[in-house]
Amino acid sequence: MLPAYEPARLAALAALAEGTGYDDFWLADERFFREVYACLTLCALRTHRIRLGPCVTDPYSRHPAPHGHGHRYPRRDLEPARRTRASAPA
Repeated sequence: MLPAYEPARLAALAALAEGTGYDDFWLADERFFREVYACLTLCALRTHRIRLGPCVTDPYSRHPAPHGHGHRYPRRDLEPARRTRASAPA
């Protein structure tokens, strides 16, 4: 999902997805949209079991080092079972 909605709406959609039985909620890390890690943090506050993570990152707009740090920092207090990330071959 593109993080085009207000952060509170994204968190409500994550809660709805969890309530209807989805296992994962992914937000795209795309230029010109909301900051993915801040939005995922809000989603984590509104959900309990669904796995959360970024699904697409533009390697030209976000260096891999901060991306790896962002994957840990805002959600580091989540149980490891709730964190997820996808990587594509270069």
